[in-house]
Amino acid sequence: MRAESIGAGLCFFVCLGYRPIAMSETQLPASRSPKDLFANRGMSSRLNGLVRLFAQRYLDPIPYDDDYCQQIQELDAKGDVVYVHRARNVVNHLALTRVVQGLELPKARFVGGLNVRWLRRWFGFFSSRKLPKECPADKGKREEWLLQECVRQGHAAELFLRRPLTLVSGKAEFEARYVEALVAVQRQREKPIFLVPHCLVLRSRPSSIEPKPTDLIFGTSGEPGLLRASFRMVLAHKTARWEVSKPLNLKAFVEQFQYLDDEKIARKARWTLLNHMARTERIFHGPAMKSVVRLKTDTLKDAALQRVMEEQSKKKNQSPKKIRRKVNHYFDEISARFDIDVVFLFDRFLRLIWSRIYRGLVYEKSDIQKLHRAAQRGSLVLVPSHRSHVDYLVFSQVLFWEGLLPPHIAAGVNLSFFPVGSLLRRGGAYFIRRSFAGNVLYSTVFKAYVKRLLKEGFTQEFFIEGGRSRTGKTLPPKMGMLGMLVDAFMDSREQDLLFVPASISYEKIVESRSYVRELSGAQKETESASGLMKSVGLLKQKYGRVYVTIDEPVSLNEYLDRLGLSRRLLEAEERRHLIKALAYHIVYGINSATVVTSTSLVATALLGLRRKGVSHQDLVQKARALLVQVQSQKEIRYRIAPGLEEELDERVHQSIQLFVADGLIEEEDTDSEVFYRLREKAYLVLDYYKNSTIHLFVSDSIVATVFLALERQSPTVDVSDLRREVKRLSGLFKIEFIFPTDKPFDELFNESIQRMVERGWLFASEGNLTKTQDAGLAKDLHFMVVLLLPFVEAYLAVGQKLVDFEGKSETQKAMLGILMQSLKSSYFAETLLAYETQNEATLKNAFLAFGELGLVKSAKAKPQLVPEKRAELNQLTALLQECHAATRATLQS
Repeated sequence: MRAESIGAGLCFFVCLGYRPIAMSETQLPASRSPKDLFANRGMSSRLNGLVRLFAQRYLDPIPYDDDYCQQIQELDAKGDVVYVHRARNVVNHLALTRVVQGLELPKARFVGGLNVRWLRRWFGFFSSRKLPKECPADKGKREEWLLQECVRQGHAAELFLRRPLTLVSGKAEFEARYVEALVAVQRQREKPIFLVPHCLVLRSRPSSIEPKPTDLIFGTSGEPGLLRASFRMVLAHKTARWEVSKPLNLKAFVEQFQYLDDEKIARKARWTLLNHMARTERIFHGPAMKSVVRLKTDTLKDAALQRVMEEQSKKKNQSPKKIRRKVNHYFDEISARFDIDVVFLFDRFLRLIWSRIYRGLVYEKSDIQKLHRAAQRGSLVLVPSHRSHVDYLVFSQVLFWEGLLPPHIAAGVNLSFFPVGSLLRRGGAYFIRRSFAGNVLYSTVFKAYVKRLLKEGFTQEFFIEGGRSRTGKTLPPKMGMLGMLVDAFMDSREQDLLFVPASISYEKIVESRSYVRELSGAQKETESASGLMKSVGLLKQKYGRVYVTIDEPVSLNEYLDRLGLSRRLLEAEERRHLIKALAYHIVYGINSATVVTSTSLVATALLGLRRKGVSHQDLVQKARALLVQVQSQKEIRYRIAPGLEEELDERVHQSIQLFVADGLIEEEDTDSEVFYRLREKAYLVLDYYKNSTIHLFVSDSIVATVFLALERQSPTVDVSDLRREVKRLSGLFKIEFIFPTDKPFDELFNESIQRMVERGWLFASEGNLTKTQDAGLAKDLHFMVVLLLPFVEAYLAVGQKLVDFEGKSETQKAMLGILMQSLKSSYFAETLLAYETQNEATLKNAFLAFGELGLVKSAKAKPQLVPEKRAELNQLTALLQECHAATRATLQS
C-alpha cells in the first residue's frame, strides 16, 4: 500500500507540470546573471516532499556503472555534455538528476522538453521565470535559444527527443527543434558537443506492435506516459538500471555531413540517437511483439521461400495451395509462441526447484555487462555450452533476473512432446529437426523463420554443439545453425551480429546416470511425459552450485575484417571457411568461460592419482596444486568459481560428499586420516567432471605423454623430434579437444615447453630436453600423462581394430559393440589401464578422427581402412603404443 500511495501522490502533484515549458512574457534586463537565466529550468536537488520521498525510495538505488561515470567525465573534459532521452518521462529525469548529484557528474542547467519547475520545493510557485530582452517571444524559439545559451556558456543540458503519443499529447514532436538548435551552435564553434543517450531500463512487458486502447491514455511500454512510467517504476524498480548508449560527437557528425543543411543533419543525428537507444532497450524489453498470425504472414513472404515453394509445386506436380499447407504446417511445428506471462510463471516455479536442489545459481554482474555493451553494437546470438536439459531454463532465468528479456532458443524437436513443448514454446523456444536431409521445403521455412527473428530484433540462442555433451568436454561445433544465422545477417540491414559464447557449469549434473548408461553402450531414452514424471525423484537430491559465465562477444563484422572478407562479396568457399573458423572460435570461447569447480578438481585429482585409496589431505593438496597450475597459465583464458580459492577445503569436502551420497566413493575413517576409494561405477562419472576442464591441461598432457614416450628410447629428447610427434598426436586428437584458434601450433608448443621448464618438470639445453630428477616434480609430470590415458587407449584400440576388420563390411554400431566387449575383457585382464576407456563417445570420435586423416572411409556408416594408408595408420598406432607403454611405466613407478 505504501508504494501505491507514494506513486499515486507523485502522479497527482507532478502531472500539474507535465507539459512543455511555457515561459512568462515578462522580460528582465540583459544584465541578468547566467545563474538566474537558467534558474528552475535544469536539474535540482531541492525537490518537493512527495517527489523527494519517491526518489529516495525508488530512484536512488538504481545502479549507474562506473565505466559510464568515467566516460561522462572524460567527455566533459573534452567538450559539452548533453544527456539525451528517447521520450519525455519525468521519472527518467528525476532518476538521472539523482545520479548526477550523487556521482558529481556535470549538472544539466537546462532541460528541453519537460517542465521541471513543478518538481521543486513549493512546486515552483515562488520561482521567477523572467527572461532577458534578446530571448525570442515565440515559445518554441525561446526553448531553442535557452538550450543554445546553456551550451555556449559551457553548461551541460538534458533533452527529450519525443513526446509519448497519448490523447493528451496529440503529436510526438516538440514545438522546439532542439537538435537543430545544437547543430547550429556546433557549426559556429570548435569545442565539440557530445550527445549521450541514456536509457533507464527495467523488466517490463514487451510492447505490442498493434496499438491498444490503453496506450492512448497511458502511453506505450517503450514511451510511457506519466502514470505508466511511475507505476512501472514502483512495481519493477529492483530490476532498473541505467544503460548509456554510444555517445554522438556532434562536431564530427556535422563535419561528416557538412554539405547538408541543419535540418537534414539534425534528422540524421536524431535517427542515430534513437537507433542506438532502441538497440539498447531491445535486449531488455524486446522488440514490439507481433501476433503469431502476423509473424507467420511476414515469414512466408520471404523471397527465397516463395521461390522454393514455386519450384516444389512444379517439381512434385502439386498445387500451390497444397504446398502452402505444408509450409503452414512446418511453420507451426517450428515457431515459438512467446508469452511473457508464462515466463513470469516459469520464474516463480523454477525458483522453488532451484532452491531445493542447488546451492545457488552463481553469475557475475560483469558478465551481464558484456551483454549490455554488445547489445549496443548489434543483434545478439547467445551460444552457451550444452551439458543438460536444465541449460534451457537456467540461462534464460539468469537473464530474466537481470531484467533482460529471455531469448528465442533453438531447441531439439525431441523436446516438443506434450505438455513440455507447449510450455517451452511460450517461454521462447522454437524447435528444429535433427536433420533436414532431403526436405528442401522444411529447411527453407526454418531459414526464413530464423531470418525473420533476426529482422524483428529478437535475441536468439542456440547450442552450437548440437546435442548435449555426454563426456563433459565441449563438443566439436555443428555448422548448420551458425550458417543460417550468418546467411540471415548477410541478407539483412543489421549493423552487426554478435555471437556470445557462454558456459553453464554444474558441480553435479542431473543426467549423470543416464549419460553413464549411454556411454556404456545403452540406447538413448526418448524424452517423454512419462520420463518427466519419473524425474520427480531428482528433487530429493542435492546438486551443488550452477555457474553461468560469459566470454567476450564475437563481432561478425570484425571477424570478416580479420579474415579479409567482404560482407557483400562472399564466395561459397569463403563462406565455408568463415563459418568453420567462426564456429571453432566460438567453442573456444565456451571453453574459456567454463568454470573450474571443486568437483572438476576433485575428479581430476582422483583420476590422475589412480590409487587404490587417497587420503583427504593428499586430495586437497592435489586439488590446490591443480588450481595453482591453472592460474600459472597466463597464455590461456580461464574462469575459477567465485570463492573457490578462499574456501577450497570446504568446497572439496562438499564435492566429495556429493560423490559419496551417489555411491561413487567409499569413505573410510581411520584413527589418523580419512581415505577415499573409487568404486568401479565411479570412473565414467568422474571422467565427465574431469573432462569439463581438461582443455586447461591438454596441451601439457600431450607434450608430457610424447616426451615420456621418446625418453624411453633416450634420456635426452630432441625438441624438433618432440615437436614433430606432438603435432601428429595433436592432429589425431583435433576432434577430441578444442585448441586455441588464434595461435599456430608452434606457438602453442613453445608455450607448453616454457611452462614445463618453469615448473621444473623439464630442463632445456641446446635444443634438447631432459626430465627432472626431483621425485616430487616427476610425479607432477607423470600426473599430466595419466590424464590423457583414456584417450590414448581408446584411439589405440580403434586403430588396431581397423586392421582386424579390413575387408569386412561391418557397421560402425557393430564394430563399437565388439570393441566395447574387447575393452571390457582387456580391463579384467589388466592390459587396459583406465576403466573409463570404455566410452562409446570417445570410440566414435576415434573413427571420425581416422576418417578426417584420410585413413578410413565411411567412418560414420561402415568404416573401411584405406589400403594405401595402412603404413600411415601403423605409424600412428606405433606412436600410441609407445605413449601407452610410457604411461604404464609411470603408474608402476
